[in-house]
Amino acid sequence: MTCRHGPRVLVVTAPVDPTADMVLTHLEADGVPFLRLDAAQFPTVVRLTGEIGAGGPWSARLDGVQLDTVEAVYYRRPGRFEFDTAIPLDMIEWCEGQARFGFWGVLESLPARWINAPTAVHRAEYKPRQLAHAVNAGLSIPDTLVTNDPDAVAEFAVRHPDGIITKTLYARMPRTEAGHLSGVVYTNTVPPQRYRDPTIAATAHLFQAQLKKRFDVRATVVDGQVYAARIDNLGELDWRRSHRKITYQPYELPDSVAAGIHRLMASLGLVFGALDFVVTDQADETHQFIEINPNGQWGWIENHTGQPISRALADALKGDLS
Repeated sequence: MTCRHGPRVLVVTAPVDPTADMVLTHLEADGVPFLRLDAAQFPTVVRLTGEIGAGGPWSARLDGVQLDTVEAVYYRRPGRFEFDTAIPLDMIEWCEGQARFGFWGVLESLPARWINAPTAVHRAEYKPRQLAHAVNAGLSIPDTLVTNDPDAVAEFAVRHPDGIITKTLYARMPRTEAGHLSGVVYTNTVPPQRYRDPTIAATAHLFQAQLKKRFDVRATVVDGQVYAARIDNLGELDWRRSHRKITYQPYELPDSVAAGIHRLMASLGLVFGALDFVVTDQADETHQFIEINPNGQWGWIENHTGQPISRALADALKGDLS
């Protein structure tokens, strides 16, 4: 139910979000009142009012709905703030900064549990930071290079005769004039003739040693519960390229990998995460941590495997409400 008075859960996501709907169906069935909105409606449609004094804490309202009863916030996939078209373009960046620090600053200051807080999501999205935390958590990772030096790429490739791959550091693609994402960039192998490509100097790039893969694993973590799925994709480097070739099945992680995942989640300050691993063709089936998406998709995993991810998220949002 979308609640106009006394919501216990605030859901911030796009107007059309079938994955979030899976969670909200549970909340509605459980009788948990919630308020759903898209941050893109601020400031043109939605009005935020927040007040704080010496006694604290923040008292906030969204479109007149008091948020004092909110105990949990589900930060899913809200759109970008949208501004009045009459605002000069040279002022939009300033307005975006004001909106980000004001809107999220007030909401994150509420005494509520977040899955996940925007600041935690932002920090965890840095792939070099993820890899450092993964190593500290005891997880195996591929040898990785971040550089804008073509010579460094060539030197890195010499040390990895099985080949190297490249992937984006920044997940958000440019948008079209209509506001839609312009495309998807997949993980790709780097041919030897591109090792010293001068265009590498244009910006930072991420390169990794290519792994001899047996299969992929997606581990979806919700409030300490780990739902792992084996993904077989007939040798495709990036399994996202062709979903028609993919099969999924529930998978039991080794205890050491599961323990590393728990340590990684704690060190990144995340309640939810979608982690990708490659299981190599070595005799010991080494699980190589690839990345974590602190706001990743999971609906199709639940649909294919039957793992109760949406139920776990609803329960985490409910907390002690039921």
